[in-house]
Amino acid sequence: MHSSKTARTILRMESKGARSQVVTGFKRIRCGNADFCRTFIVQIVLAGLAIYRLIKTIDILCNAPSFLIFNMKLITAIIKPFKLDEVHESLSHIGINSMTIYDVRGFGRQKGHTELYRGAEYVIDFLLKLKIEVAVDDTKLEEALHVISKAAFTGKIGDGKIFVSSLNEAIRIRTGESGRPAL
Repeated sequence: MHSSKTARTILRMESKGARSQVVTGFKRIRCGNADFCRTFIVQIVLAGLAIYRLIKTIDILCNAPSFLIFNMKLITAIIKPFKLDEVHESLSHIGINSMTIYDVRGFGRQKGHTELYRGAEYVIDFLLKLKIEVAVDDTKLEEALHVISKAAFTGKIGDGKIFVSSLNEAIRIRTGESGRPAL
């Protein structure tokens, strides 16, 4: 890889009456017209800066952590507990075989419900739900969202919600793999 010293050419213009010189890090060029030399210097500097930026960009991408190259998302779905098997099977069919499941309680528009227990009426504000977290590659995101939505759908209030957030890095502890291979 080129160092920044070779990517940058140090230019300086010396005016000596009607004649000018362009001094670079490698050779001298004699110019008869000072305006032509100034234009020539500006073009060389701009070309040098463009090459320097290109080399730096390539260097950054070659040494970049995987999260800059591979876009990953974390899907968080809140669903009804009895829909877990359908969601799990649907995700398995599209090649997503790993997920994390939590038992959670909460409410949204459903606002809880009332139950009778031994003749007494109880108001249950926080309903039992399941929270599923699935890490996916960007290429499988739309398909995974469609599959989860379809499998968790009942058409009744309280079906749940799906959230998508960016995932900066994933590391498999056993092998040390990171990025897409760790999913």
